[in-house]
Amino acid sequence: MIIMAVVKKKQEVPRFIADVEKEYIPVLIGRVSTSGQRKGLPTQMKFLEDTVASRFNFKKKPIAKPIVQSGKAGELETIAFLQDLRKKNPKKKYVAVFRDVSRIARDTENGLALTRILSSIGIPIIALTMSTLVGRKPMGDRTADLLYQIQLGIAQTGKDSEQEAQQTGVAAADEVGLKFGVPQTLYLSKVKEGDASIHRRIWLSIPAIDAKAQSVTGMARQLRFFTESGKTKGQVNKSQPEKILKFIRKLNEEGGEAKVLEYLEVIDAILAAERKVGQRDSRQKTRKQRALHRVTVGYLQEPMKFPRPDKIGNPRIAAFTGQIGIGTIDDAIKNPTPYQPSK
Repeated sequence: MIIMAVVKKKQEVPRFIADVEKEYIPVLIGRVSTSGQRKGLPTQMKFLEDTVASRFNFKKKPIAKPIVQSGKAGELETIAFLQDLRKKNPKKKYVAVFRDVSRIARDTENGLALTRILSSIGIPIIALTMSTLVGRKPMGDRTADLLYQIQLGIAQTGKDSEQEAQQTGVAAADEVGLKFGVPQTLYLSKVKEGDASIHRRIWLSIPAIDAKAQSVTGMARQLRFFTESGKTKGQVNKSQPEKILKFIRKLNEEGGEAKVLEYLEVIDAILAAERKVGQRDSRQKTRKQRALHRVTVGYLQEPMKFPRPDKIGNPRIAAFTGQIGIGTIDDAIKNPTPYQPSK
């Protein structure tokens, strides 16, 4: 009886795809890295659905889970979804299905960690580029272990090549004035039409700060910079005003007062444009907001290097994607098409 019980226990651990077709629910995991690739997700999900239906004999209806996330965050979202599925339905059995190993992970260590975690909660893996079941011992086909690691290594090599190409592209964009990163906020919500910008008010506060008649904290309080959440909610937050103050001081040292005043005029022009089309740092940017960001981002970060976008403009912004445009704020709003990023 003891021997029979042991045999039964071994049979409950799936080794091959045939072991999961009858009782396991296939969870189809589709994944792209960026929102720009989102349009390809339906095609990927359809491919998964059609391939699983034609190649295997699953008795249970598949569950589809599309994911738009890159790197480690993508793997974590995959794990979280499957863990939640297991927690809500502890009596059901699941198998995760991916188009290929690169959709599981594009890093060998992360791929092995994901496999280990899923196996620990009883969820094996099918990669459609492999002919057998993947999982951590005793789950899965042991003949697949080496091939799985090789394919993870290939996926990581491809990722490294893509990152190298991306870094080259970022460097080229940086050179023409298309700086990488989140758009720098100019605090439109804090500035009423006709009032001085936050940057101008900080510039005007410098004599009082240098004379110790005013502190940076006091200036931040006057400008209504407060912590919005957490234990310090409602308290003065001087980090951003202090950062702006440091930037303006440096610009004054490098370009003199005339350059600072030019910079403040550009900020006024950007704020006026944002009142028309919306803020450049909006989460869901319109074409005009995106164009406005692209023609101003280089100057805002490096005003000593790039031409002012309110009066001169930077034609290289449009030329970077093979378009023609003078690169001014006004042109970006009236004619945003040349200033859209390439897809």
